[in-house]
This record gives sequence, C-alpha cells and structure tokens, in this order.
Amino acid sequence: MWQIKNIRDPLTWPGFRLMHGMVVFADECRIDVVFVLDGSGSVMQPNWELMLQFVENFTALTDFRPQGTRVGVVSFGNDARIEVALDEHSDLDSFQQDVDSIPWRDENTNTASGIRLARGMFLARGDTGILYNLDCRVFTASL
Repeated sequence: MWQIKNIRDPLTWPGFRLMHGMVVFADECRIDVVFVLDGSGSVMQPNWELMLQFVENFTALTDFRPQGTRVGVVSFGNDARIEVALDEHSDLDSFQQDVDSIPWRDENTNTASGIRLARGMFLARGDTGILYNLDCRVFTASL
C-alpha cells in the first residue's frame, strides 16, 4: 500500500540534495519519475518543444540507470499513451533521443487519462513504498 505524504520543503525529501540552486537526486537514491505531458492544441508547438527540453534537462541531473533513477513519459490529447516506459532505457542518450521524437498531438485536453495512465505505470509494477505528492505544476506561455 502506498503512503501519500505532502512535502513542501524539497530539502526534506529523502534522497534529494540542492546543487547549483536546483534540487537533484542523490546518487544512492532509487526513484521512479513519470512525466505527464499535455499534447493538446492549446499548448502550441514551441511550448511542446520546451516541455520536451525540460524533461531532458531534468533527467540529465539524475542518476539515470536501471538501479537508480528511472524515468517514464506519458502524453495526452484526446487520450493518453505511454511514450517512454520506466524500464525502456538503460542509458540517458537513448532516453533523450526517444523524448526528442515524441510528437506534439494537437488534440483536445484529456488530463485525467494522462494521470490515470501514469499512476497505472507505478501500480502495474506492484511497487510499494511512499508516494510523495509534490504538488508540482508547470505553466507554459507563448513567447
């Protein structure tokens, strides 16, 4: 069973540390991260590319490997789909190449399907432990 904790101060998260003003994972920390990306038409292509770049930059700061940090990506528009599974890549370069190739969907906005699919990626593996509700929001705007 998952324990859900609301954490406000990132410096208190186990396995995290502050480096160059950014919160990053400690090398000994094993963590799974799934990004849920809005591929709807309101996002627009330039902002879609910014989101993909954010995923790549964030992941480059982690201990990306099967025994360390694993990263998955879900996109949603009319429906949701797994773009990158948690166990799909063992090296950062191939992960980033796959992220670069995720197409902008230019569809409607079905956020709930994206969140359900991402949650299912954790539950399908039978993981138990602590699920941190980080209350993270990413806002984009046309430049």
